[in-house]
Amino acid sequence: MISNASFRALALRGLSMLVGCFCALGWLAAGQTNPAGPASAAETNQPVLTPVADEEFFGWLLGLGADSNKVAQLRQAADTQRYWGWFRDRPLAVRQPEQLLNGRDLAAFYPWLEREGTFADREGVFTLTNGLLRISGQRTGYLATRRSYSNYRLVAEFKWGEATWGRRKERTRNSGLCIHGVGEDKVWMRSIEIQIAEGQTGDVVVLEGAKLTVDGQTKVRSYDTFKRPGSEQVVDKTGFRGKEDLEKPHGEWNTLEVIALGATLRVKVNDTPVLAGESAYPSAGRIYLQSNGAEIFFRRLDVYPVAGE
Repeated sequence: MISNASFRALALRGLSMLVGCFCALGWLAAGQTNPAGPASAAETNQPVLTPVADEEFFGWLLGLGADSNKVAQLRQAADTQRYWGWFRDRPLAVRQPEQLLNGRDLAAFYPWLEREGTFADREGVFTLTNGLLRISGQRTGYLATRRSYSNYRLVAEFKWGEATWGRRKERTRNSGLCIHGVGEDKVWMRSIEIQIAEGQTGDVVVLEGAKLTVDGQTKVRSYDTFKRPGSEQVVDKTGFRGKEDLEKPHGEWNTLEVIALGATLRVKVNDTPVLAGESAYPSAGRIYLQSNGAEIFFRRLDVYPVAGE
C-alpha cells in the first residue's frame, strides 16, 4: 500500500514532468510560443490567455507544488508569445504593390462568421473560382486580411450576384469594404466602412468606436454615416437605384478607390470623389470584406504605396 508521502512524491514528480513538457514544447493554452510559428488567433483559431488569466494559471501550478523555476520558464514563454504577437500585428506601411486577391488562393485572409468563429466556413461563404472571389452573403461575417496595413492606396472591383438571403432577401443588396479594422472579431470589428449597398455605395460608416471628421463634423457613434454627394432617400427593396447613383447597373463591375495616409482618408466610386476625411481613428488596421445577405463578387483588391509617404 502506498503511503501518503509516497503518493504526494509521485504526484509532484508527474506534475513536474507535465510542466517540463509545457516548457519544452513552448506551449501555454494559446498555442505555440515559437516566433517562427503561428501565434495569432486569426492564424491558429486558439484562445489567447490574458495576463490575468496567465497569473491564475501560474498560481494554480505553484499551489500544486510545481517547481518554481519551471513555472518561471512558462511565464517567460507567455510573455514572449504576447510580445511577438504585438510585433507581428503591427500595421505595415505599404512599400510595394500587393494583390490581396492573387487569383490562386485566399492565403492573405482569414474568414470569420457570426456564431461560427474564425476559419469555420463550412458552408463555403467565401470561395475563389476562376480568379474571382465569391461572397455568398448567406451568413453574416467577413473575410479579413491577416495583416494590418497603413498608408496605402486601395483599389477594389466588385459586382453584385443574384442571390439574397434571410431577413435581407427582399431588401437592398448590402455588403461593405472596411478598413483600419482593429480589435476582436465580431459584428462588426472596429473599423471605417466604405458602404457597398444598392443606393448607398460610397457612403462612409464608422463602426464600434471608430471616428472620422469630414468638413469639420466628427462622427463617433457606431453606424453614424457620412452620406456621399447626391445621396437620396433609399427604398429598402432589392434592385433599388437612385437617380444620382454612382454605382453601375446590376451585373456590371464597379471600382472603389481608397487612399489612407496617416489619419486622412479619400474615397472614390467609379472615379468620382465622394469623401475627404481627416482625424481617422483607427488610422491603420485590417482590411475586410463583409458578407451581409447578398451575393457579391470581387475580382480585384490591390494595395499600392502612397506617393509622398
